[in-house]
Amino acid sequence: MSKKPVTSVAEYVKLIASYNTVDIDGTFFYRGQGKHHSDDMNDVNQPQASIFRKCDEMHGVKQLYEKKYYYEAITRFPHEFEGLSSIDRLAKMQHYGWPTRLLDFTRKPLVALYFACEDANEQNDGIVYVVKAQYKKELEDEGCHILSYDSDRALLLGCFSRLTKNEYNRIKDFVEEQMAAFAKNNKGSTQISLSNADREYRINLDTIDAKGDEKLKRAFSKLYSEAERERAAFRVFDTRPQDLWDSFMLSPQSHKMQNERLMLQDGAFCIMGLSGNATSNSRSIILNKIIIDKSKKVDLLKDLNALGVNYATIYGDLSAAAKQVDARVVAKLKEKK
Repeated sequence: MSKKPVTSVAEYVKLIASYNTVDIDGTFFYRGQGKHHSDDMNDVNQPQASIFRKCDEMHGVKQLYEKKYYYEAITRFPHEFEGLSSIDRLAKMQHYGWPTRLLDFTRKPLVALYFACEDANEQNDGIVYVVKAQYKKELEDEGCHILSYDSDRALLLGCFSRLTKNEYNRIKDFVEEQMAAFAKNNKGSTQISLSNADREYRINLDTIDAKGDEKLKRAFSKLYSEAERERAAFRVFDTRPQDLWDSFMLSPQSHKMQNERLMLQDGAFCIMGLSGNATSNSRSIILNKIIIDKSKKVDLLKDLNALGVNYATIYGDLSAAAKQVDARVVAKLKEKK
């Protein structure tokens, strides 16, 4: 985390530029928030998707209601979701403020700074997360951190939204067990490979049958059948536990996922796995959490506006432009008084 809160755009840009010296191959992503989310399920210092902050305390165990939100949206507005994949549906739900396992990021650091200051709330410091996600073509089969929207891994994570709480928790417990067993015999590593040597730790019909748990088998059967129903070409092979546990950056390449606002913001999504943390994946790293001085939010917004980053350019529609012009007119009137 930055040692002291940022108070100017110049200071922020200098800090961002300093991360280019980090010797890690990958792509930078940024997320700006007006404050920490104090009701996160896990570590409040981890950025989390809204579905993981929408929890109910039941006998000391926090249960997710993802399926309820997912089908409520589709039932109420079927015409909005007709013909869309799970990922496309989640992207649309995210756009309209429904809780999902997607978390918004941008490739533009000034856009992230705008979001950290947007509320102009002087009660809370803003924060910008700087993430560098690893991507190497040669690592694609080993689970690099940036997925295309139509990858099998993205498909499976998207299908979690169709599971009941019990099905979801059965799978989560089993995945944790497999990773823990592997870590115990491999010096703490949880990166299970696709080699034959690691097959007993992967998720396949043999390892699921070995548990002798019919409810577990039905949970995985539901997950895989949902994936096959959506994509006829999907086939169940060995699944590495970390592919269901980790979170991944997802490029919105589908024209159905894209919208003008997302394009203006150069947006991307982090799709969260069972862990519920944006950086559970060892191939990504939060380089910093930049704190934005709460008392300087208004000044920073003025400076960003001078650089062409404002409400109108961020949101890009007619109403956004009207709001921006109105704010400018009001400001001029105040100057004349």
